[in-house]
Amino acid sequence: MNAMFNHVDAFIALSGGLGTLEEIFHIFSWAHLHIHHKTIGLLNVNVFYDNLLSFLDQAVEEKFLTSSARQIIISAATAEQLINQLQTFIHIIDPSMSRINWSTMDSRKNLDWIYAFICKNLMSFGFFNNILFCFVISYICLSVF
Repeated sequence: MNAMFNHVDAFIALSGGLGTLEEIFHIFSWAHLHIHHKTIGLLNVNVFYDNLLSFLDQAVEEKFLTSSARQIIISAATAEQLINQLQTFIHIIDPSMSRINWSTMDSRKNLDWIYAFICKNLMSFGFFNNILFCFVISYICLSVF
């Protein structure tokens, strides 16, 4: 995938199964983390992706996804409409993730920031779950480095 990734301006997904969904969310998460600034287009033939798009909209409503992250994925019913949208797309930087710089070799610093971000945002899930999850993340951070 790295060879393809470095030579494209955007990603377009046609209707597909689990492998297609995995690739969509893989590229989506990389865009959300600012590993790339490439648009993801869904060719939504016969409203195939409507439920997925509704799920993403609900994730925004429930605050599991920021609206700027949601904007990374666009969709259209025809190839012509999708190409037009891809050509005019402007990537909006998600302020909650903009502090991560994946181009540096200091990955420990990035991981520490991610750990702090996750722990701060878990307060709404309750004290015990927050402590348990932060302990697991701490263990992972220490194990990796």
